[in-house]
Amino acid sequence: MYLFVQSFIHSFVDSSNRSFVQSFFFSFFFQNTARLDMLKTKAAERRDTIMSGITVAATTLGAGLADFLEDSERRSAFVVAISTAVLGIYTAKVTKHRLL
Repeated sequence: MYLFVQSFIHSFVDSSNRSFVQSFFFSFFFQNTARLDMLKTKAAERRDTIMSGITVAATTLGAGLADFLEDSERRSAFVVAISTAVLGIYTAKVTKHRLL
């Protein structure tokens, strides 16, 4: 990038303004480089934070699911609760239609 800017300045700018234009281009380039590095660092930190959050959530959910699946009493209670809820909803729908 340095050689490109330097060749651009030498080919298009006359010698009286060359030092001014050269200092402008180099200060602009290096300021943007520092900003780009700062943005890359922030993006990397954000990416790491998000990935660690996803890892923690997946680990927690996985442990809870494994614990649930290993306990047969919990599975039985869950099936009974879901079946009762479905039966109650079905009964409410059938009763509503018969009353009308």
